[in-house]
Amino acid sequence: MSAPLLLQVIELGGYPDLTPSFRRLGFEPVVAGSMRQALGLLRELTPAAVVAEFNYGLVYGSRISNLETLIAALQRHAPEARLVALAERERIPHAERLRPRWPALAVVPLPVEEAALAEALGVRP
Repeated sequence: MSAPLLLQVIELGGYPDLTPSFRRLGFEPVVAGSMRQALGLLRELTPAAVVAEFNYGLVYGSRISNLETLIAALQRHAPEARLVALAERERIPHAERLRPRWPALAVVPLPVEEAALAEALGVRP
């Protein structure tokens, strides 16, 4: 049996490569370098989990963050997927506002600790 797919969306980066952690946790990671690329991949793949940076700010207009578009795509293409948002500690309250749109949302603070990532993904480290 092959490992479940995990889609990682890296828009800004600035944190260590999480690919080894994902593999240790039993996932086969697929990396998207932009939200646009991630949305295209969601039309082709059905990941068990998606890990994405939470970017918050006025640049998103009426949306809270960069993740609303991703959530809409998940609702259509991968409704069973877990969504893990990587967020700066001061942005966590803003990220939590997305939970009504995606109840399976977990928010992991930056810098990422593998134990927190494992818990968010629902696996044992």
